[in-house]
Amino acid sequence: MSRAAMYQKAAEITDEYLLPSIRATVDPQATLPRGRLITILHTLQGSVAGSTSIREYMSPVRWSSGIYAVRLDIQKVSTAEQASATIIHEVAHLVDNTLILQGKTSAYGWISEALAVNAEDYAARLSLGGTAKVVAPGPKAPLPPNTVATHLRSSATPNPSETSPYSIKTPWYGAYERGARILRYAAEKVGGVAEVYRRLAATAPAWNAPDEERLAAWGIDRLAEVVGMTAEQLLTESMLAEVTDDLVSEQDAARHGLPQLEAWRHVNEPLADRAPIPLDRTVTQARPAQIVGGGYIAWRIPGLRGHGLSLKADGIPAQHEVRLTRLR
Repeated sequence: MSRAAMYQKAAEITDEYLLPSIRATVDPQATLPRGRLITILHTLQGSVAGSTSIREYMSPVRWSSGIYAVRLDIQKVSTAEQASATIIHEVAHLVDNTLILQGKTSAYGWISEALAVNAEDYAARLSLGGTAKVVAPGPKAPLPPNTVATHLRSSATPNPSETSPYSIKTPWYGAYERGARILRYAAEKVGGVAEVYRRLAATAPAWNAPDEERLAAWGIDRLAEVVGMTAEQLLTESMLAEVTDDLVSEQDAARHGLPQLEAWRHVNEPLADRAPIPLDRTVTQARPAQIVGGGYIAWRIPGLRGHGLSLKADGIPAQHEVRLTRLR
């Protein structure tokens, strides 16, 4: 497919899924500037895949053209599906940034990227035929044509022990993975990402408030608070949902209080894909672990007839916990 054809296809996919996704994740009343999205596709080299035309440092009076501009890097966007996801992601940032016109701080810190990834995620589910309990393509299977790409196809975050959800910088991009999953799980408690966004935005400080105040208003503690949880509860439950989603029946999950995800059905994703490191019951093993804030590490312990299990955890910091979850 030529570049021109790819961009045309991307525009067609975007036209179908952009506005519903933005309304489901940022603003239910969102409209596009002047009734349409104007997308500028630059053949850039070496820049990030997409950037937006308004920034936090702009004052409310400096919003002028009413045009949303998205730049795509041809080195990082190679398919129409990726291009459409990038456009949706960047427009989510732009709609979010219109809070500045109200004199407020738009989403700030890691949650800004988590929000935009959730817009992609919603569009991906729409393009697969639904909005909830959509069967996810197998993690190693190719996406069907015209399916919006997303970071969140699989149930579990890659390298969550190393990837802080509060990081938006290279090389780990934690906000785009674990951070986005935490936000999505929180949103399922209150009816959707747009409702979480509304609750956070309602108390957002001024756009030029000190960084500490802005970060706190959009931080993990405030996110947990607006969905009726503590940060510890939110992190723990979202982790369990990532690792165990759809590995047991809905009835068993409910009976044992095992958190699950409503967005996707991960029926094509065995535990070995989510927790690739096994522990052998037949030998004594020591496994050191160093885990970033908001992350986790998951080991699987295959059953073996006639062999029990003894676990000992040493040197666990007060902020961490060890859980043993039985799946059968």
